[in-house]
Amino acid sequence: MAFGLNALFAFRAPELKRGRYWLAVALLIVVPDVLYWNLR
Repeated sequence: MAFGLNALFAFRAPELKRGRYWLAVALLIVVPDVLYWNLR
């Protein structure tokens, strides 16, 4: 799932700088997990 989100995000926002890109990818992975564990 993370690879799919990563690929989709890479094609949608190619103008992002490398640091912001990896931050956004990390947030796409971490935020849903945190929400899942807190709202369970």
